Amino acid sequence: LWLVPALPAASPQQDSGLGRLREEARREGWQRVPEILVAVGADPGARIADVGSGDGFFTVRLARAVGRTGRVTAVDLSAQALDRLRRRLTDEGISNVDVLQGDAADTDLPAESLDAILIVNAYHEMERYQQTLVRLRSALKPGGRLVLVEPFDSKLRREPRDRQTRAHSLSAGFAVGEVRSSGFDVVAL
Repeated sequence: LWLVPALPAASPQQDSGLGRLREEARREGWQRVPEILVAVGADPGARIADVGSGDGFFTVRLARAVGRTGRVTAVDLSAQALDRLRRRLTDEGISNVDVLQGDAADTDLPAESLDAILIVNAYHEMERYQQTLVRLRSALKPGGRLVLVEPFDSKLRREPRDRQTRAHSLSAGFAVGEVRSSGFDVVAL
């Protein structure tokens, strides 16, 4: 498991055009994208899932990093976000992405099929996080990585998990305990 701290969430992405490009350029900097790609092992030929993919900010970057011999699976609850992602993939000529609707606990991610799973600003939203972690762990190949990137408001450090998640925040302490209890080893914070 890799936990990478993130700054507060970005504003919602524009569907297309110049606004989206500007927002993504800003996000590249504050979200430490190169570090996240290294942490997730986004190397040519890798098989990676982007769980909570939304419109595909990380999906597109992962697809480019894993190249033609790699594969990315984008998973999200929102049919509208996935429709935008499909259009974006078509517009940008990206063909190494599978798009799945559903949450991580209910998707058909095959056992031991993934080198890594990336969850950015979505883990705190997962109400069935224990079930989700078990399912994700089974989808990883031996030695596979789970990278969680979550915003954290330090003022909420001592608050219960449900209060933090209502504020779209989650402390590393909660995440570390949850992933360890699901059988993951924590190798970096």
